[in-house]
This record gives sequence, C-alpha cells and structure tokens, in this order.
Amino acid sequence: MRYPSRSDRYSIRPRRRRIERSRPYRMILLLFPLVALLVLAVELGRAFWYARDVAHFAMTIDVTPVDVVQRDAERFAAGLDDINPLIRNAAATALKVATRENLGTDPTAWREWWRTHGATWRYIPVAVTNLDWETPVVSPHPYRAIPK
Repeated sequence: MRYPSRSDRYSIRPRRRRIERSRPYRMILLLFPLVALLVLAVELGRAFWYARDVAHFAMTIDVTPVDVVQRDAERFAAGLDDINPLIRNAAATALKVATRENLGTDPTAWREWWRTHGATWRYIPVAVTNLDWETPVVSPHPYRAIPK
C-alpha cells in the first residue's frame, strides 16, 4: 500500500472536511420531512376522531339525556378555539345540531353566540311523533311525496 504524498494529503483533507461539515445538514434535511409528516398524521388523526365524536353526537342526540347533551355541547364549544380548522368546523357543526341555530361553520360567530347564550342555553329535546314511516305520504305534488 502506497501512502499519499504531502500535496495529495492536503488536496484530500479539505474534501473530507466539507463532507463532515455537511453531515448535520443532511440529517436535518432528512429528518424535517419525516417530522412534518408525523405532525400531519397526528393532526389528521385527531381531526378524524373529533369528527367521529361529532357524528356520534349528531346521530344520538335525540336519545341522549339532556345533561349529557349539555356537557357535550360545552366540550364542543371549547373545540372552537382549536388550532386545527377541521376541528373548529366539526365543533361548529356539533353546536349547529345541538342549538338548532344556523350560524354556519364560522368559529368566530359561534364563539360570540356561545359567549352570550352559553350560560343560559338549555337543550330541549324534539318531541317524538307517532308518524308511521311505513305508510306512504300522499300529496297533490308528486315530486314532494310518493305518488298514489
């Protein structure tokens, strides 16, 4: 094995130093997308589970006790301040279902409404009707009901 001469050693050394200096930058460039994807996955998962809670709340609101609906509405009102826009929209949808107010999905309008009405608001369940869904509804307008 032949050792490099002094001039060869000086020409090799700076190249190695440049590679060694750039190694931390390479790690940062490799880790940044991975961390960003991890944060994105966590936020999307959190939004999915929150939207799932809102859907369950909306589907079972008629059979849920009033105090539980009140507690859940307060929890969803707290979701209006979340940083994730998917969670804010889901919270606004839950409040829209619970309060029967139509303020859209604008979190600031819902925050203002909850600030003024939240302390005095009480959920009133919808009265159950005896409508038999098996019998067709007869209407003179065929596009609004099942025709004869």
